Amino acid sequence: MIFSLPLPPSANRMYRRAGNIIHKSAEYRDWLVTAGWQLAAQCKGFNRINAPCAVELFAGKMHASRDVDSIIKPLGDFLQHAQVVTNDKLIRQWHVAADCDSVPRNTVMVTIREMGRDAA
Repeated sequence: MIFSLPLPPSANRMYRRAGNIIHKSAEYRDWLVTAGWQLAAQCKGFNRINAPCAVELFAGKMHASRDVDSIIKPLGDFLQHAQVVTNDKLIRQWHVAADCDSVPRNTVMVTIREMGRDAA
């Protein structure tokens, strides 16, 4: 399965605190909705993955202060939220590259493969 999404908010910006309550930030909630619609438009009728899998992630140009590892957590959670994988703990391998010239700025290209089939 291959698709593109807008760059997720940093893992540090996924949640906010209001007193003693921790909740999803507005930025993260908005991204989940946008990414969900983009996924639905690109991947109709996919089979949900219920086995160990590998994810390749290529990010376009990002802000200079952005850490590449801050993409992994929100994307893994999204893949479970969007029911691409039954549980993000099934993602056993990540291959991540940033500032890829072939990917538009602030966009991520994602490839997911079940382990033991097409994944190494």
